[in-house]
Amino acid sequence: MSCIECPKEIHVGDYGTRFKIHITECDDDGVEKDVPLATATMLRVWFLKSDETTIDEVGTILNPPGDDGIYYYDAQPGEISVAGDWQIQGQVTFPGGQWHSCSAEFEVFPNIL
Repeated sequence: MSCIECPKEIHVGDYGTRFKIHITECDDDGVEKDVPLATATMLRVWFLKSDETTIDEVGTILNPPGDDGIYYYDAQPGEISVAGDWQIQGQVTFPGGQWHSCSAEFEVFPNIL
């Protein structure tokens, strides 16, 4: 249930970097479709840094009211603080339940200065 889009190259100290989570589900015929997010009560984004510390933030619907199933989080100053392999995962809460997205890995690169 979902795809995660991470920028191709992220460096320590970057901020404003946008991470997108696309929530989908399969219908009775096995066809993947977008999950509308208008009734979601919480859109979470979790990061696991290479040093095993975590970031837990709230996402924002990309194209309100969210019929395309996409939400995002823009990294804030100081959050992308260590180089190495990171993971990201989304969690969506609706009045009838809570679901987790798949997780994705991405690399944060060091800077030369």
